[in-house]
Order: sequence, then C-alpha cells, then structure tokens
Amino acid sequence: VEKSLIFKQAKKHLIPLPLDFNYWKPIDKKKAKKKLNISNDYYSLFLPLSSRFASKRKGLDLLIKSLNKINNIKIILITTNYKKINFKNKNIHHINFKNSNSNKDLIRIYSATDLFLMPSRYESFGQTLLEAQACNCPAIVFENTGCEDLIINKTNGYKAKYLNVNDLVRGISWCYKKFK
Repeated sequence: VEKSLIFKQAKKHLIPLPLDFNYWKPIDKKKAKKKLNISNDYYSLFLPLSSRFASKRKGLDLLIKSLNKINNIKIILITTNYKKINFKNKNIHHINFKNSNSNKDLIRIYSATDLFLMPSRYESFGQTLLEAQACNCPAIVFENTGCEDLIINKTNGYKAKYLNVNDLVRGISWCYKKFK
C-alpha cells in the first residue's frame, strides 16, 4: 500500500488477527515432543500445509533447498498433509501428520516445535503464525509478505529476504543459536 500510486496517501489501519489467547497457549515442550514421538536430539521445524497442492505457494521447495545446505544441525521437518520427503542431507528427517486439523493437535505440534516456518511466496494472512507464536514458537518469514508484521527481526524470529534461499539458511542457523 505504501508503494501504491493510488493508495500511498490514504489513511492506513492495521487490524490485528483475532485469536483466543486463553485457548491458544503452549503446553510442555518435552511432553508434546514425547507424545508426537519427536526426539529431543533434533531441532524441530514446522511447516503447515493445507494440502500437497499448497506446497509451492508455501515455499516448501525453497525450504528444501535451504535445508540441504545446512550440515551441522540435526533437523526434523514436520509438515501436515504432505507426502514423504527424502533429503540429500542425512542430518534431516521428515515426518508428516495427516489430518492434523484439530486445534488440540495443532497446539501440540506448535508446542513441540523449535521453529515455525513460513517461507511463503505470498501470504496475506498470518493465522498459523499467530497460533505458533501464542504457543511460544519463534518463526521465520519472508519479507514483503503479510506475515512480516508479526516478526520483530532477531527478537521473536527472523525475516529472510524475499525468496532468498541463502538468507533462509542464515535465518535457520541464527534461530538455532538463539532459541535452541
């Protein structure tokens, strides 16, 4: 809007996303990981997908390129509603939870997650990001998407340069050092 010739002079208001913070709150990380069978030896990353068809829009291909560049961190990538991903990097494993659409399931996954990922090509809404943050989960987003307003760079997560795989790698590494 700021760059729009038509709207740049218009009055702008940011309307916060609605979320019941009495409901969306973290549960014990160790218990959540145990319930989901996620080893504490791995840095757990979560990328929610509404379906396998959402993977391109949600930046899964960019994330996979990024993760294959990380050699010094044992990672488990958690997805929802996707097929099995085999990584070239043997330090990275994938688990998928199908039909994890109940709020209780999502709270458990967010609570077990060390880092929430939203490397979306375009994202106008940040509902899942807000849910993750309510469960004390730091996040990585791309700049120039609707989610960047929810991240204070290098405070509650990392803002990577738009579609930049190498900056996504830097962000994951930075978050690992900061939040692990």
